[in-house]
Amino acid sequence: MNRHLSPLAMADADRLHQLTQARLRAGAPEMAPPPVGKQPMPAVQGLAMSYRRAAARDGHYVVYLPGAFEKALQGSRPINLRKSHNKAKSYGSTADGSLEVCDGPHGLGIRWTPKCEAGQRLFEEVREGRLCGLSVGCLRRSVSNKTIAGELVVFVHEADLTEISLTEQPGMSQTAAWITNAASAPPLREAVASGNLRCRAARFHVDRSFESLSTILERAHD
Repeated sequence: MNRHLSPLAMADADRLHQLTQARLRAGAPEMAPPPVGKQPMPAVQGLAMSYRRAAARDGHYVVYLPGAFEKALQGSRPINLRKSHNKAKSYGSTADGSLEVCDGPHGLGIRWTPKCEAGQRLFEEVREGRLCGLSVGCLRRSVSNKTIAGELVVFVHEADLTEISLTEQPGMSQTAAWITNAASAPPLREAVASGNLRCRAARFHVDRSFESLSTILERAHD
């Protein structure tokens, strides 16, 4: 398998990204009306990590397994929200309550409500479709290697989670960010557990390049 995308595949990926942005701009979720007596609470919601999905990294593939961030989320270390992994600026965190992160069987879900002026500007970039992806910053703690279909695959069993970034393109297949109304939306933990975030993210982004290998990986771990 060629680990480098061909010009045709790159062009297809560019078209797919443009389609993703267009869908987010034109078909971004309409916020449901808030319950009586409550004001709308616009928030960014999405799937930041999709488990059992293969992503190409430096000549091999990486797959995060369910529960990889369970210990990290139980710790006291705050998780920051950033833009494109820029460590110079944080737009919120789990420490100030603006960022909520939940782990589930299908992936890692997030909900962020901007609480500062800079956060509002970042929020508008999501609303306009300029930032429609999510990507995590983490340190792998426990991994195992396996060769599948002639390719080296690194399975991540445990990782520390340091930050989550809003990005122009998703960091992994079937991940995405969109606008929701936190005042009327179900609790994030329920949405993550039900798989609704995964389904919604899949509507906006389908990574064809890794679909075949991901299917093999899923079968290998059934």
